Amino acid sequence: MFLQTNRRTFSMIAVMMVALALVFGSIVMAQDPTPTATPLEETPTVAPDTATPVEETVTFTATVIEQPSFRTETPTPFEEPADMDTATPVPASDSSTPMTETPTPFPDTPTPINPPPVVGDTGRTLVVTGSGSASGAPDRANIEIGVEITSDTVTDAFAEANSTIDDIINALVDLGISRADIQTTGLNIYTQQQLMGPDATEPSTQYNVSNRVRVLVRDISQVEDVINASVENGANNIFGLNFTLSDPTELMRQARTGAVANAQANAQHLAELLGVSLGSVIKVTEFQGGGIGPVPEAAGNMMADSARIESGQLSISLQVELTYSIISD
Repeated sequence: MFLQTNRRTFSMIAVMMVALALVFGSIVMAQDPTPTATPLEETPTVAPDTATPVEETVTFTATVIEQPSFRTETPTPFEEPADMDTATPVPASDSSTPMTETPTPFPDTPTPINPPPVVGDTGRTLVVTGSGSASGAPDRANIEIGVEITSDTVTDAFAEANSTIDDIINALVDLGISRADIQTTGLNIYTQQQLMGPDATEPSTQYNVSNRVRVLVRDISQVEDVINASVENGANNIFGLNFTLSDPTELMRQARTGAVANAQANAQHLAELLGVSLGSVIKVTEFQGGGIGPVPEAAGNMMADSARIESGQLSISLQVELTYSIISD
């Protein structure tokens, strides 16, 4: 269709060019005519009655424009793409390798968290508790040492308290205590108002400043020396003396072993009393509420004799709870 339209267009252009050429030629001839006239022959003796008409011959030159020839081709009809829903699937060639799917293997059955029931398990349980403890000698101590100063002015009280605590720290360092083991735990400033004498009408105001440090003594043989040096350099408060263990792991293991043995004995005794048989332990719970504390006898000795410091023994206690399954005989 496109080529047919072009042929018509070129034909019309050719006709118009021919017409323009003819018009152009007429205009040129009108401006500069070149007629070819036949010469007149005069007869002197006889005057003609009628004059011979003059014939003019006009030659026109026309240029004929040849119409170019076109090669006609049959256009390929436009094909719209087939609808995806109605398109016919293209079969695979015989030489193509067929696609194969490898099935994903199922994972192995996970091991259950709870063990499988024992043969003869009745579904009933027996819960027992046991306690255990272990004692050992402490190897370090914590001491809180304080200074409290009262003065008429807060500046004087504060300066004296700081000077005194500095003297105490320097004395402890001389004993071999590391400054890294000395830590300030409290600094307080407050006022006191009281009537001075029976004739006083207005209360006087005094200022109280207290400073406190905690000292870690890694060698308990120095505990007495630390306290004596602190008091000699102005300490007027000892807030606490606490003996501890640097590593309580071994005592914890001993206490745990005793607690489990005690719980097992209790479970066996209960099973005999109830006439049942114990299965396996299906649950274990540990309680450490007892913590670490002084053995009562050692604590009594420390309070009875204030002149000497006795480290005594430390006790660690804990409890366990065991849950047994009950099986049929």
